[in-house]
Amino acid sequence: MRFTTDLRPDDYRAFQRFLGRRVTFLPPTWPRWVSRSLLVLLWFLLGGVFLVLFRFRALHGPSFLIGFAVIGAIVVMTLYQVRRRLSPSENGAVLGGREYRLTEEGLHVTATDAESMRQWAGVRSLEETGEHFFLMVDRCAAYVIPKRSFGAPGDQDAFRRFVQERIATPNKGLAVDAQRDARG
Repeated sequence: MRFTTDLRPDDYRAFQRFLGRRVTFLPPTWPRWVSRSLLVLLWFLLGGVFLVLFRFRALHGPSFLIGFAVIGAIVVMTLYQVRRRLSPSENGAVLGGREYRLTEEGLHVTATDAESMRQWAGVRSLEETGEHFFLMVDRCAAYVIPKRSFGAPGDQDAFRRFVQERIATPNKGLAVDAQRDARG
């Protein structure tokens, strides 16, 4: 099986979102909203402790709101700059044109300036979203394959079957890692 694709910045962001949805400090079986709600509650508790420790009895409302807005703007600008600087460059090692060739021995990937082969034993799982397949090779590393790379929906099914028949634990690799990490 052979197909080509062009990995774009939105494909990279989709993979980052996919990973972000898996990050939680609670067991992976808990809903994500519980984890996020607990984080917000924790920040409010820390703010309350700060106010009690420094004996703030009365806050000047406008000063508080202006300070909150300035700090919020600084945080948003910093996060934007970090995201921009950590994004891969066009036609670099992550983005750009790729040719994927799937054989019995493994996954062969050819880019403009590189060629690699990953044996099926090195693929932990095949994960899927509405727009992408992710061939996970580690907890936070994968071959990103946009579904637009396939000519017809039947090609996606053939790809899915081909990969799942060759990897050791289809769709279980990350769940096993998450459980292992939760135990310490």
